Amino acid sequence: LSIGSEPALNKAKDSYNPHIKKLAKNYQFFPPRRIYLEKRELEYNQIEINNLIKRGFEYVMRTDKPNGGKGQIYKLLKNGLKELTEQDKITEAYREFARRKDLTGISENNYYKLLK
Repeated sequence: LSIGSEPALNKAKDSYNPHIKKLAKNYQFFPPRRIYLEKRELEYNQIEINNLIKRGFEYVMRTDKPNGGKGQIYKLLKNGLKELTEQDKITEAYREFARRKDLTGISENNYYKLLK
């Protein structure tokens, strides 16, 4: 989000639609914070991952809160694990709905027929 060239207009340019946002007069901007984390290479137990894949699982979710689990979801891969982002989770949910035939597209006209 970047402040527009005319701050008196209370507008901002954004990368998401609508690209020009109207802001409240008292909208406050805060400076960004940068946090550096030390990245370490993880070693995967591919035998255990393959066993889960053979049992028909595609994903696992960490649930043990005392040990760092916060509901993170991982896709099981032939070369390790991939943590799903929030957008990945939404995309996978849509795909699953479509696969189960629980999701269909609807036109705007038909959508408004669903409303009173």
